[in-house]
Amino acid sequence: MSRLRSLLAPGAALLLAAATRTDAMPFSDRITLPSGEKIFLAGFNLAWINFAGDVGNSPLNATAFEAAIKATADSGGNVMRVWLSTNGANDPVFGSDGLVSGLGSKTIANVQQMLSIAKKHNVLIMPVLLTHNFMQNQSGVNLANNAKLLTTDEGLKAYIDNAVVPLVKAIGLDPNLVCWEIANEAEGMVQGVGWTYQKIAKADVQKFTNRMTGAIHRAVPGVLVSTGTVQASYLGWYSDDALKAAGGDADGTLDFYMVHYYGWNGVSNSPFRKGAAAWGVDKPIAVGEFASSSWSSSTPSSSTMQDAEDVDTLLSNLYRNGYAGGLFWQYQQDGGDPWMKGFATASPSLAAFARLHPDDVKFDGVSDGKLSVVASATAGGNVVASPTGRVDTGTVVTLTATAESGYDFVGWSGDTAVDATTNPLTVKVSKDRTILANFRPAAGTNLLKNGDFATDAEWQFNLNEAGTAAGSVSYAAGQADISITAAGDENWHAQLMQGGFPLEAGATYVLTFDAWADAARDVSVGLTTTEWAWQGGGSVSVSTTSKTYQVELSALDTIAEGTIGVLQFNIGDVVSSLHLDNVVLAIKGGSTAAHRAPSGTGLRLASSAGVLSWTLGTPLASGSFLSVVDLRGREVARSFVPAGTISGTLPGALPRGVLFGRLEDHTPVRFVVD
Repeated sequence: MSRLRSLLAPGAALLLAAATRTDAMPFSDRITLPSGEKIFLAGFNLAWINFAGDVGNSPLNATAFEAAIKATADSGGNVMRVWLSTNGANDPVFGSDGLVSGLGSKTIANVQQMLSIAKKHNVLIMPVLLTHNFMQNQSGVNLANNAKLLTTDEGLKAYIDNAVVPLVKAIGLDPNLVCWEIANEAEGMVQGVGWTYQKIAKADVQKFTNRMTGAIHRAVPGVLVSTGTVQASYLGWYSDDALKAAGGDADGTLDFYMVHYYGWNGVSNSPFRKGAAAWGVDKPIAVGEFASSSWSSSTPSSSTMQDAEDVDTLLSNLYRNGYAGGLFWQYQQDGGDPWMKGFATASPSLAAFARLHPDDVKFDGVSDGKLSVVASATAGGNVVASPTGRVDTGTVVTLTATAESGYDFVGWSGDTAVDATTNPLTVKVSKDRTILANFRPAAGTNLLKNGDFATDAEWQFNLNEAGTAAGSVSYAAGQADISITAAGDENWHAQLMQGGFPLEAGATYVLTFDAWADAARDVSVGLTTTEWAWQGGGSVSVSTTSKTYQVELSALDTIAEGTIGVLQFNIGDVVSSLHLDNVVLAIKGGSTAAHRAPSGTGLRLASSAGVLSWTLGTPLASGSFLSVVDLRGREVARSFVPAGTISGTLPGALPRGVLFGRLEDHTPVRFVVD
């Protein structure tokens, strides 16, 4: 697609700083942390616990996160790389104008909690702000909003001012932060070289890298910034001169470089065969990703390997070749994939390397002696801490909770022993604390935004890539006018949907909307989560005259606190035109025990000849979606499973390699397609 035009006048430049940074890190085989400690980075990519959901409005799965951090530390590792926003589905928050208005209610708190866990185990965290998934067509992703963020000055400025700067200021010079990484493999969304559903220009990537980096350096002087490059041949994109020419910010230069490498990148890009000095750059180079196994040109894979490497020599090879570190992809359960295994395979070589080079790998964990009050809010309100950031022992921090219109403040939870409903709340800091302000929508409050379709904001029209459905939507008349021109195999192959609202376990929701069609038809509606954990649905018969329809939808009483909901109009199975207006989703209250997930319904998956078979111990209580994603987080298959089903197969062949399948609220299951 063509690049979105800048909102600045032609030729206008946005010069964000007048002086060039003079504190750049010189070429070295070590990363110099803000404390002055020089270290060889050695560890893993966690990437995510919950894809695209480790920040936003959902709490961090601290148990799973700590297990990964502890395992890495116990193996001698010193760093874990984690993805934050990932694809924009849950974070940052976009306003009705398509511009970033802020961060998810738990984003800052979750990152602070990551760093607190890392501190406990003397490990560094490398958070990634964006990934190429911002231009990938995935569930809950608004590609138009993401494109505005990445390609327009107005969109980028809103993101920096309202999300990036507040986040990095809240974290500050945390001793367990190795750097802020601007983007994971941004080249993947570039015209001519990338693989994402939509693409942007190379100059856009250079511009947002420059301006985000400059803003971070000014917000927290001394903090390190880098970016993750898909292969070494693109290093020139991120030179100081190239970045400043693209974005005009003299502070926007990287502190060190990171490259990724897999056998299919080609021998000419291999850091295992070329020394760091061979690339002709003037800063340290760390290798942010490489396969956590041995591989060779004969190793089966979806892309041809072009060399041979042994897992036990990978880190030692990088060390000898003058690189500043290496991180295995990926921290995961080990499995049968022949070219990319996981922690069980790579951790022994990490431990052996750490024993050989303790002075280079051991992180001293220098603390600034300060403590933090991690304050966050559920959807429906916000909380302000004063003072902010890390503070001295004995400091009194005041937390003030403010409810949004239609929501009520219902109290505090977390690490506080005082009256749970006191507002403002004062806390005398003697240790790190995590406190949550809880809000609940009042009965009748519309949880949806722009339900009258006054603009095209908030709503998303999706056509399933694997299906045959075709159609479009227009909001020009102050209503949603949807035209389905080709039917799909399933009704969900064309969807009008909106997410971002909180779900309460066991609650009943009332959906009310006006609808009419050019020819009478059925319209299916459903309530799910951002992880496609199906909650419940219903159907109405829509006539050719405008009427008001009402459907009750319930949330499972097993969902976790902070779960975010998605409302779907699933309409892709009939060739017709449908018109919607005045859509309201409000909480009714009560419990729906009938929707409780049956106990013992363990999901089992098996693959043969590329076809996935699945079984459950107990039939599904309600209809659900079975979805499959690959190691890069890309959804590769999806199919609806009716209520009462106990087994089945997923239509179509699957790609080879490690995949994850998920059904309803079951824990994702890892499997391998040979």
